[in-house]
Amino acid sequence: MPDIVGYYQQLHFQLNELELFYNLPIYDENITNRFSKCHHISKLICSHAKQFSSTQCIEDRKCQLYHNKKKLFTDNGIHAPTLLKIDDELRSK
Repeated sequence: MPDIVGYYQQLHFQLNELELFYNLPIYDENITNRFSKCHHISKLICSHAKQFSSTQCIEDRKCQLYHNKKKLFTDNGIHAPTLLKIDDELRSK
C-alpha cells in the first residue's frame, strides 16, 4: 500500500510547550496580542516568538520546526507526515 501524503493549509497545533498557528486566516487580537510571528517561518505565529530572539530559537531552543523547515513547510501547506514524525520524536524525549 502506498504512503498517504496529506497537507494542512491552516492549522492550530501544539508541540511541547509551543502553541502555534499556521496561515491564520483572520486577524484575531486575542491571538496576536499574546503571540508573535515566527522569526523564521512565514505564515507561522508562535507563542514563544516574543520571548526569544531569532538566534535563540535556533541555537538555544533547537527549534524542530526551523530545523525541518524545508520538509515541513511546502507550497501545499504543512506536510502532515513530517509534522507527526516531529511530534513523535519530541514525545519520546
